[in-house]
Amino acid sequence: MSSVIMHHSEEIFPDSYNFVPERWLDLQERKYLEKYMVSFSSGSRRCLGMNLARAEIFIAASTIFRRFDFEMCDTTLDDIQIHHDLFIPRPKNLKTIGVQARLKGKLVASKISGK
Repeated sequence: MSSVIMHHSEEIFPDSYNFVPERWLDLQERKYLEKYMVSFSSGSRRCLGMNLARAEIFIAASTIFRRFDFEMCDTTLDDIQIHHDLFIPRPKNLKTIGVQARLKGKLVASKISGK
C-alpha cells in the first residue's frame, strides 16, 4: 500500500484532507498516529536519508516562503484531491495541470549587521 493512500485513510487520520496539526497534541493519539506515518517506510528498511531529507525540505521551503510572496491562481479543489487507483494515487481531475501559484513579488531581505 502506498504511503499516500495510507495517510489519507479516514479510519486512521479523520479529516485527512485538511490541515489539522492539533491531532498530534494528545500524547496517546500521537503514539497511535506515528505507527501509520510511513513517508520514509519503517523498520529495518527505513530510508537512511530521512533526517537529511527532512532538514533540506524545511530549509528550502522556509527560504522560498521567506523571500517571495505568492498567491494561488487557477487552482481548484479537484486539482489537489487524490483519487485512489490501486497502488498509484493520481488527481481526480486527469486533465489538471496541478497547483498553480503566481509570484506576487520578491520580499526584501533584511540584513543583520554585526559588530
